[in-house]
Amino acid sequence: MIKKSKWQIIISLIVTLLPILVGLLLWDKLPDKMATHFDMNNQPNGWTGKEFAVFGIPIILALLQVICIFCIHNDPKKTNIGVKAFSFVIWIIPSCSLIVMLSCYEYALGYEIGVSTIAGLFVGILFIILGFLLPRNKQNYTFGYRCSWTLNDEGNWAYTNKVAGYCFITGGILVIAVTLLKKQILILPIIIIMALVPFAFSYHYYKTHVTDRNVTLENTTIKEDCESQKNEE
Repeated sequence: MIKKSKWQIIISLIVTLLPILVGLLLWDKLPDKMATHFDMNNQPNGWTGKEFAVFGIPIILALLQVICIFCIHNDPKKTNIGVKAFSFVIWIIPSCSLIVMLSCYEYALGYEIGVSTIAGLFVGILFIILGFLLPRNKQNYTFGYRCSWTLNDEGNWAYTNKVAGYCFITGGILVIAVTLLKKQILILPIIIIMALVPFAFSYHYYKTHVTDRNVTLENTTIKEDCESQKNEE
């Protein structure tokens, strides 16, 4: 998969580093201290030097992209990851790099922008796309709702990721809604519920089917013992 997507990976790394070029073009107009973190009211609450903002952040994100690609490449079940899911994972960090850095540049140049609104809409859209992709992949260690019982049971994996798909689509729509209503404080509770519901369903499936398998195994053992006694008689 990595070899087939070689050019997509290269382009994604270039896009991740593209804000450096934009920063160099705007270098003389940018302040020495740049706001790089904002609260829910779009007020800056974190600053860094221009050099680190322009060079450091994109480079760190590019390194994270390389680590992400490395993890996919070394996934023992990477062939179970769909092409669309692979592309989705590959383009998350480049998209973040563009959105984050361009927002920082715009604010540094004096433009009034709704950073929290942009972030909320972006996260909501990511969740919706993720929700559509989750049920379409087989067991793997990179993309999907992964825990011990889903990785050891194909039925649990399919069930859990189907439930997760519905939760993420619903959660994404709710995140977009509360963002547009300027109620970003509700985003974190939505994400927590969205993450816990599939886990609860998955664990219930696991416990239920473990019990069913134990009963079946017990019945099979009893039947074999009875047949064995008959043969001895």
